[in-house]
Amino acid sequence: MKYDLLDAYKIYLAQFYQPSTVETYYKNLANLFVGNTIFFPFQEIDVDATIHNLSKITYKNHFSQAKNALLHFLEFKNIPLSEEQKHRIDELEHQTKKKYRKKREIDACHIEKSIKYMKNKKLKLCFQMMLYTGLRVCELSIIRKEDVFLFLDKINFIFRAKGGKWETISLFETGKETFYRDILALVETTNEGKRVFYSPNYLQSKAKELGFTCHDLRRIYAKEAYAKTKSIAEVQKNLRHTSAKTTKIYLKSNIKR
Repeated sequence: MKYDLLDAYKIYLAQFYQPSTVETYYKNLANLFVGNTIFFPFQEIDVDATIHNLSKITYKNHFSQAKNALLHFLEFKNIPLSEEQKHRIDELEHQTKKKYRKKREIDACHIEKSIKYMKNKKLKLCFQMMLYTGLRVCELSIIRKEDVFLFLDKINFIFRAKGGKWETISLFETGKETFYRDILALVETTNEGKRVFYSPNYLQSKAKELGFTCHDLRRIYAKEAYAKTKSIAEVQKNLRHTSAKTTKIYLKSNIKR
């Protein structure tokens, strides 16, 4: 019965997120439901017991994933949280720790050179698109032909960003004429209803073969954008970060030039 409920939740999430994100939320929610009684036929859950399981999570990034999984589920089942429960979740999140990792050096010149000489033109355009716009790989890969709008001097791409909010980024012709024309050609040769770019798994595996990650391209974009604008607020807006603290972490990336 519990897994029938979780499967329905999975179908609900699939309307908004990529399979990898759906799987992450699904697994996190399943862990939160350990020891939780699901009452049939209403399929009600003990929210307090679920919040108690949240309290067992030590690190901030893991907590955030589990919390979002729970909030999406409550939205799916139309279950409201009391003010006391909201306060308890905020309090638990405040108590979590950041999981620090040793900074890895990102060789921007090597990455850009590897991308430049790729034989697979579509793969090359995917990586360049992330490098020039700061798009996450999960955002890039969901863009379909009908999400692309052409104007005189720019192309607008509409996509569902992290968190489920619809966003738009613009690609301008000036300064990147060849890339702009190649993207136009890619869009024009994509069939209606089909995705313009490759899947996240394929892009991540190909990036790994070349010695970098898709998210490295987003970090390079952040540093390049800041070098041009000298504005953390502008970079934050372009990266669609809710907090400037997150943007500052990106700007501290160890980018080698």
